[in-house]
Amino acid sequence: MRIVSVPPITLFNMSGRRDGLLADIEAGIIDGTSLTTLLQKCIILGGRSGSEKLREWARRELNGYAGQEPPNYRKVAAPIFARVTNAAGYHGFSQQLFLNDLSEQIQNFLREQKVDWEQIPLDSSVGDLEAMIARAEDNSVKLSPAWAGHMVEILNHANTSPNTRVATLYWEVPVSGIEGTLTRIRTALTELVSELISRTPEGQEVPAKGAADQAIQFVINGDRSVINYSPQQAGEGGKNTVNFGMAKEDEPKKEGWFARWRNRGIAVSIATVLGLGVAIATWLDWTPW
Repeated sequence: MRIVSVPPITLFNMSGRRDGLLADIEAGIIDGTSLTTLLQKCIILGGRSGSEKLREWARRELNGYAGQEPPNYRKVAAPIFARVTNAAGYHGFSQQLFLNDLSEQIQNFLREQKVDWEQIPLDSSVGDLEAMIARAEDNSVKLSPAWAGHMVEILNHANTSPNTRVATLYWEVPVSGIEGTLTRIRTALTELVSELISRTPEGQEVPAKGAADQAIQFVINGDRSVINYSPQQAGEGGKNTVNFGMAKEDEPKKEGWFARWRNRGIAVSIATVLGLGVAIATWLDWTPW
């Protein structure tokens, strides 16, 4: 019997698009493939297209946004509590802190410094967010603000009662909020893939670098200044090309006190922080103190 070698056959999906990594990610979104797997494939897709912006976005979603401001879809509202105990650390109770109950001076300061008192930037990796849900008790997760340790020290320093102390400050995040964040990440990925498909000429497996970069600007960063994008199909034997208008350079954004503190560590003057802590301690006027 003679064995004949048959060259591989290139397949196309129902839309006429060549099967490839982009089509594979699209199918995974529809089939419910894990978010981690889809993001890993996005890193590969970014490498093949030459788009560092696509790779970096997928990498941050997988590894977390430590030291960086996460996208708006990763922010969730939750109440903030203070845990108060006796000097030995026992007989504790939690008391919710309401922004509207703070003095007008403190509220103005928080607004000026753009401190999100009850809005949490969930900067953990996708895997960590999923683990939080699995370990959650009472359908909530306790997360400490980046400034919690400093604020606790200040509040205890201002405490006039030797028998009580503030043990910690924390956000009480509902599990539904974390689940909603994971859903929004998946939705952002879906919109991104849809945008990449619309910007990739039919029959081309990998989007062009410019198309991938602009899709990130449009979907993830919310920059809608990209115009005049026109994928063009080449003739037989030719190469597909894309023409697109240049996007505006990102304008520098002013960072608030909270962002500067988180990004640079203890980069806030002690006098400013102490003033805020003493003001809050005065407002609390807890009976144990």
